[in-house]
Amino acid sequence: MRSFLVIVFFFTGLFGFSNEQMEIGIFRDSKVSQLQISYVNSSFDIYIDSVHLGRIYEGNICYLSHSNGKVFASLSGKKFSGERLEVRKNSPNDVCQIDPTSPDKKARKYEGDFRIDVSKGSLRIVNVVPMNLYLAGVIEAESGAYQTKEYYKVQAIISRTYALKNKSKHRFEGFMLTDLTNCQVYKGMCRFSDKIREAVEETKGLVIVDSSLRLITAAFYSNSGGQTANPEDVWNKPVPYLKSTSDPFSIGGRSCNWKKEIPRWKWLNYLRDEFQYPIEDSTARMNALNFKQEKRKAFFVHPSYGIPLRDIRKDWRLMSTFFSIHEEGSNVVLVGQGFGHGVGLAQEGAMKMVKEGFSYDQIIHFYYSGVFIMDKEKVDYFTLDVAEF
Repeated sequence: MRSFLVIVFFFTGLFGFSNEQMEIGIFRDSKVSQLQISYVNSSFDIYIDSVHLGRIYEGNICYLSHSNGKVFASLSGKKFSGERLEVRKNSPNDVCQIDPTSPDKKARKYEGDFRIDVSKGSLRIVNVVPMNLYLAGVIEAESGAYQTKEYYKVQAIISRTYALKNKSKHRFEGFMLTDLTNCQVYKGMCRFSDKIREAVEETKGLVIVDSSLRLITAAFYSNSGGQTANPEDVWNKPVPYLKSTSDPFSIGGRSCNWKKEIPRWKWLNYLRDEFQYPIEDSTARMNALNFKQEKRKAFFVHPSYGIPLRDIRKDWRLMSTFFSIHEEGSNVVLVGQGFGHGVGLAQEGAMKMVKEGFSYDQIIHFYYSGVFIMDKEKVDYFTLDVAEF
């Protein structure tokens, strides 16, 4: 009976995860108090507290603001207020434009529907959008519009995996994910490359899982500098499929090399004040001014000093933790490699691998060890726990 029940669940389509609705909090880097919603194509219906107010069409703009915890809307000369405003599309290809005016932010075009209410003194704007359209927007924002389709397939699979694994990350805030780098960058609809939409469709439902068929932490960043990082050196937690490894494909990339100069006195005082580093000791001082990393390290100078390189990166806003130090005149010069936290897939390295003829699955297996690429519906079929009867 157990096997029979599983088969029924699978084939009756109860799993439609591959294109589920995503709820994305947008413009999360600003406290938006006023915005405009305008027509791009087709039309959208506007509701406040489930009451239909009217329709946005060509030349017709909906103006929004808030006061005393309520949303105030103006449409076609009529004014309304309520707890929540909804923007609902009338056809699958409808597109509207969201234009924050206070503060003034660059307008963005979006597919899907919207929920807008008031939270913590500002408008909370949630784009409710099918997974495939969300992924296309993420890929364009994260990768640009001029990559190959094979690379877009890589980004589609890791971004889909990330979205599904973390879809409850911001539930307490009223949505699933943000549009910022703390989740995945999302600036609205994919506008410039049909190859992105094709890559999303051609990898539909594919995700990355570990040996227990659990969605992996699909970490990615710009450039490894030639060696990826161990997660325990960045997040204090080892992950079996995320291991530090040589990455020759990132070398020479646009974001591979960087340099930063800091006054010597400022650097030494920082080490003393923040970490009680013994700058008066001649040997310790010399090591602090002449630090070398031929391979990635977790700590500055020596672990006994307890100075994580990730803290130095954060405090000085460095591109990576993979840097060496030498003196030049009255300054110390930090010469670094790579851009980002260094754990998982390096985007510029993956792009180079595509140019050298590697396929999307080979690239994924290069950066994530011991993983499997599977259809999400099949993953759920094999892991579903159905009670015995």
